Amino acid sequence: FYNASLETLKMSIPITCNKMSNILLHSLSSLIVPSRLVLSGISYSQSLSMYGIISGMVMPFVYLPFTLGSALVVNLIPSISQELSLGKYKNIIKKINYALSLTFFVGIISSIFFYIFGEKLCLIIFDNILAGTYLKAMFLVPLFMSLNQTLSGILHSIRKEVSSSVITIIGMLIQLIALYILLPMPDLNIYAYIYTMTIVSFFTCLLHIIVLVRTLKNLNIRRLK
Repeated sequence: FYNASLETLKMSIPITCNKMSNILLHSLSSLIVPSRLVLSGISYSQSLSMYGIISGMVMPFVYLPFTLGSALVVNLIPSISQELSLGKYKNIIKKINYALSLTFFVGIISSIFFYIFGEKLCLIIFDNILAGTYLKAMFLVPLFMSLNQTLSGILHSIRKEVSSSVITIIGMLIQLIALYILLPMPDLNIYAYIYTMTIVSFFTCLLHIIVLVRTLKNLNIRRLK
């Protein structure tokens, strides 16, 4: 019981810190965006309208691939953890490859669909062409964010939850700083939010992949020994 409790705490504390940090940093981001947009030369009501369109109309579409990703991660973590404890490294590689391939396929299909039909989709559902313009500009975000979700779940399952949490928190901090600096620029205004989300999600995805590749190499070295 003591060992099981200790292992549970080791895994749950980084995840809890990660979730709490996400909530805090997302709240700060919601406060910063409208106030910093005003400095770009638009009115406060217009800045609230722009941010409201993105958060209320665009983001629900962006998060659609997460429905598959969430179900995948819930089943992936215990499955890979069990294979790791049994030393079945070939099965781990197969499951990781399958999960990433499926996530990439769904993510790339979603991104292509939003890029081609984003404007028409938002016009049909919300009768708002501006939402479609923003969705089209954010077409890569669903791909990178869904990959981040799956990669994070994989890292949690192979006992790299601390690395995954640190990467996520660093990404959110970079996004917050970038928004604070870029949003007041008149040439960017709300597009600073879109570009920042795209670049940061790609950056965190890259870091997750680097940690995963290094961990898998270490597992192979340990298996050979």
